[in-house]
Amino acid sequence: MQVSKPSKILSVSALTEAWNSSRDRSRARGGDGVDHVTSAIFKRNLAANISAIHSEIKSGQFGYAPLRVIRIPKTNNDKFRIICVPTVRDRLVQRSICAYLENKRKFPIYNNSSFGFLKGVSTLKAIEAARSARSRGTWCFKTDIESFFDRIPRNYLKEEVRKKLGNSSLTKLVLDAIDCEAEAKPSVARTLAAQGIKRGEGVRQGMPLSPMLANLALARFDKEIERQAIRMVRYADDLVVFADSKDAAIAAGSVVTLLLQKLDLKIPNLGGNSKTIVRGPDDPLEFLGQEILYLDKSDAYVARISKAQIAKIVSSLKAEYSPSEIVREKLTLADVNIALSRTLSAYRGAYAHASNYQALDGQLRATTRAIIKDVLETIFGFEIVRNITPEGQQFLGIEGLHDQVEELLDDT
Repeated sequence: MQVSKPSKILSVSALTEAWNSSRDRSRARGGDGVDHVTSAIFKRNLAANISAIHSEIKSGQFGYAPLRVIRIPKTNNDKFRIICVPTVRDRLVQRSICAYLENKRKFPIYNNSSFGFLKGVSTLKAIEAARSARSRGTWCFKTDIESFFDRIPRNYLKEEVRKKLGNSSLTKLVLDAIDCEAEAKPSVARTLAAQGIKRGEGVRQGMPLSPMLANLALARFDKEIERQAIRMVRYADDLVVFADSKDAAIAAGSVVTLLLQKLDLKIPNLGGNSKTIVRGPDDPLEFLGQEILYLDKSDAYVARISKAQIAKIVSSLKAEYSPSEIVREKLTLADVNIALSRTLSAYRGAYAHASNYQALDGQLRATTRAIIKDVLETIFGFEIVRNITPEGQQFLGIEGLHDQVEELLDDT
């Protein structure tokens, strides 16, 4: 009996590999979907669950469940970022599809201008590309695509998928992912409507396939930008073009506007407090959490972390690891120690190549001491913690905190 192609591509071994490389098998696992099956529950019968998924794919009976909506407050305004969470089994299938499409490079999303959501490509590379481009074109036109994911034209995207995948048996699974919608509840409908999200439009954020599909939606745009020799760095919906003069920067921005209009996408108008701005040679350019500017002492353009971004990071850490939040989340001190270490490592990795990295590192160390001080004072009191033996620290899962506690006592 001939095995259908999707069951070969999405084989039990491929699905298992996708699981093993996913966050769902880690402590940082994703949330449950509309079926309320958590990653932990799915993992208990992993082999049987994967076998069942493969059987459904092989028989053509597999279908995606509706998406569960999560609202994440945005900073500095009263809007929310909407994340649509697939079920554990659905995102496992999508991750396996992503792995295949990435390994085979089935979509034309790889170029010299796009840096977002690509395997092996990071924000660091995007920032370095922007710094390098500004050294050759000191005027900048910076913007972002309005409500990008929510306004991606589905029909156009489906046409691109069909062109690139042809009659592949994966085509239907990818097209079905494009059509995935949130669960049909009045409260969910009101939430989506308030954010301007309409059924039948866009690609829902939160699905593993969404970033790749977003890049595919802009693949022709990227190609035309490069054909016209416009120097651009794009990371998802954030983009900057570089030019030798103000007029050339604005002209390049007009090209960007017209090309996006062909996709029924748009950017904010230039002026006022718009996210569309023009920056001159001496102006700092903010991009992906860093600012690119000319420093006389270096006689070059450098990328550094702005004071505002450092302040934002410090504020976020203090809020996330405040005693009240820790109690609300029912975290142990060991949990806090592990989570905080991972968060700090992520920040240090993200900004390791910034020219003023040491300033951030100093702030992170000071903030860590402040967080630990607040937690210990609230839960234990300083005098008790001061006298905990090394064996007691190990038992509590707080090894390594002794020196930090001593530093705090010296500071008081």
